[in-house]
Amino acid sequence: MNFLEHVPKGFELRPEQKYILEHIGDNWEDYDTFIIEAPVGVGKSLVAMTIGNALRSAHVLTPKISLQSQYHNAFPDIASVVMGRKNYPCLYEKPELTKSVVARIKKGEPPAKFFGMTCASEKRHCASSYAAKMECQEKTGTLCPFDLAIEVAQESPVVIHNMAGFVYHATLHGKFDRRKCLIVDEAHSLIDVLR
Repeated sequence: MNFLEHVPKGFELRPEQKYILEHIGDNWEDYDTFIIEAPVGVGKSLVAMTIGNALRSAHVLTPKISLQSQYHNAFPDIASVVMGRKNYPCLYEKPELTKSVVARIKKGEPPAKFFGMTCASEKRHCASSYAAKMECQEKTGTLCPFDLAIEVAQESPVVIHNMAGFVYHATLHGKFDRRKCLIVDEAHSLIDVLR
């Protein structure tokens, strides 16, 4: 597999990144798992996104929201972001936010910072019943922002997930299909998530 042909637009590989991608590409058919251990600053994120870009079918897991945003800011044309419910605003009480929130989510962007009730709040209108959820969708004219983010991510070739959220939704709710590649950034954090 020649990953060097799939470097995201606007980026140029450094020698270390080129070496890593060549090595993985040369051995792609022989191994199921690759571990990259390299110091901060080598550019592992570009390596990860080059692989995702080549395969057009990857889940990227990170332990931190800041890393999810960093990936999306650097590679907005390649990946969409799914964050936890508490990062999406409940639109029932603030329907005026609907247009801007939906536009961001449909672009695969992380939600903007806001103040107010979230999709994780137990006091949100739709938490009381399925009928309340349908009433909320009718009032706002859209799915719950979190549900919409999941729907958009399902269609995106590369999705940047929070580790804990991905494990929860993929294993307990079957939300995400298997992809050609699972990339785990800061894999040492995965032990605590799984535990």
